[in-house]
Amino acid sequence: MSHKDILAQLKRVHFFEDLKRGELNAVVHLVNRRHFKEGEIVCEQGRLGHSMYVVESGELTVHHVDSQGVEHQVGVLNSGDYFGETSLLLGEPRDATVRAAQDTTLLHISRDDFQPLLDEQPSLLDHLN
Repeated sequence: MSHKDILAQLKRVHFFEDLKRGELNAVVHLVNRRHFKEGEIVCEQGRLGHSMYVVESGELTVHHVDSQGVEHQVGVLNSGDYFGETSLLLGEPRDATVRAAQDTTLLHISRDDFQPLLDEQPSLLDHLN
């Protein structure tokens, strides 16, 4: 996928919609593509999160274990959906488990890569939704 294709996908993500073109271009350079096979876990509820994902293709299911220990499917994510923005910014524990319902390709941005960009351009944080 080219820089232009990633840029087009990120422009459609609500979290990034208020970024200026230069800011969004800087984010594009941090994106890696990750592939998950059907049934693979992308992230687990309760574990510290260090990244954000945008669904490029495929489908994921979102599961939450309640206080009684019962797991419930609480959502489905498809192309263009995103998750993990709180983990990207704050490194907080994941509030759900996300599992690939079919072979899936995700655009991945890690906190380790994103934090130096925020340090360099603090105004970026003001433009994130």
